[in-house]
Amino acid sequence: MRFSGIKPAVIICLVISAVYLTEQLWFEKISSHNYLPSFISGFGYAPAQSGANTDFLAMPERMVTGVGGGAYSIKYNGLQGSAAKTACDAVIDAALKNGSAGALTALDWPLILSRPGFLYQYAFNMPSDAFVLRFKQKNIALTSKIGSFTDIAVYPVDSSVSGVIFIDGAGRRAFGCQISDGQLAAQLSAALDSARRADSFLYISTSQGGSDNPGVNIFVPQSASPHSYAHLAISNPYSGPGGVLYKNIIPLIGIFFDKPSSQWANNPDNYTFSDGSNFVRYLPNDVLEYDNYSVPDTSADTAFADAYAAALAMIAADKTVANDYFLAAYDQSGASRVFSFDYAVDDFPILIPDTLASDIGLKHIIEVTVQNGRVVKYKKLAYNFNQSGKVSGANLQFRQVFESIAKQSGGGSGGITFDSVNIGYKAEKSNDIKLNWFIGVNNHMFVQGVD
Repeated sequence: MRFSGIKPAVIICLVISAVYLTEQLWFEKISSHNYLPSFISGFGYAPAQSGANTDFLAMPERMVTGVGGGAYSIKYNGLQGSAAKTACDAVIDAALKNGSAGALTALDWPLILSRPGFLYQYAFNMPSDAFVLRFKQKNIALTSKIGSFTDIAVYPVDSSVSGVIFIDGAGRRAFGCQISDGQLAAQLSAALDSARRADSFLYISTSQGGSDNPGVNIFVPQSASPHSYAHLAISNPYSGPGGVLYKNIIPLIGIFFDKPSSQWANNPDNYTFSDGSNFVRYLPNDVLEYDNYSVPDTSADTAFADAYAAALAMIAADKTVANDYFLAAYDQSGASRVFSFDYAVDDFPILIPDTLASDIGLKHIIEVTVQNGRVVKYKKLAYNFNQSGKVSGANLQFRQVFESIAKQSGGGSGGITFDSVNIGYKAEKSNDIKLNWFIGVNNHMFVQGVD
């Protein structure tokens, strides 16, 4: 997934036309209109209810495809505009507007995954009332049954009917609806057939493998033979000949100041810049941090959709971000909403191990804090990640890893429960970054190589 750059616009356009967010994220400094709060440092939002493009509200962390035979593929990259997501969005839209609603049922992963189809997976509880804004409606049937959800299953029922299931993983509940439309069903089936033919890593589902808990599902990579993958190398946009220097940073941080020409460095040795209310620091551990101290401290809240739009606008304006990114975590504390993003390359996430997280103060590559509709903090690991040209084979025998992690955790092979299982690249300062297992056990992340 890639959220493209923000295009400048004149104020009158914001008054009379839609504000594009995701493919065209627009923003402008407005200081005296009662329909929008003033923008500070240019990063604010247009209310999602105003008719703006809200495609971003339906964008999942990743999409899972049932390829048959109990196997699944997972995509992080290239979701926006893909045939699969376009077909799924069309079915969801029609089902919410005109579909027949079913009952709220207990979550049964084996039953859901037994149907060939697609699965949207979110890294947090997506609010139902925010999600339906993507489709310019208020679906009472959905929002009254499930306040939030973590997954959406979209599947063809037959040649003329498609089904949608909203899954509340935390509450272990599911709410389904169906839509009778032959054209939509044909488009969904065609997208499913195409996705099945794509070459990719394959995963199996713990719920399909005889799990005694039908309310829990984890996708586990599995392959009988090594699967080739590309190694990665880092690049630092703030670095040049001689390393990270004052002169390298200056041209890239103007977006954080109302008047870039007024910025000044109050400590050039530590690369700290300020105009009195906005502060930017480039830290020795290659973390860039922006703070906006001009936002009033207030308990006034901003709707999730609007705060999310402001966070995306911030990232889109930062032209040093070169990788695809996805929303990997979300948290709210009072009026502050924190959106955390990770990068993905070749359909694998780039993840920060616990050791690096404690050093840089980040659990994810980008962290954006929105308060009162404005970005008050923006913090990121400076690196971009690209293929290095080196290729290896990944050993995806999960049982071997299971036994190794069980020994490390001291639980024994039958005494531990996995919180999460992922294959991803380890974020590190290296030009030879390999794939690793990231396995969560009792709130601790174990990292182990796949080679």
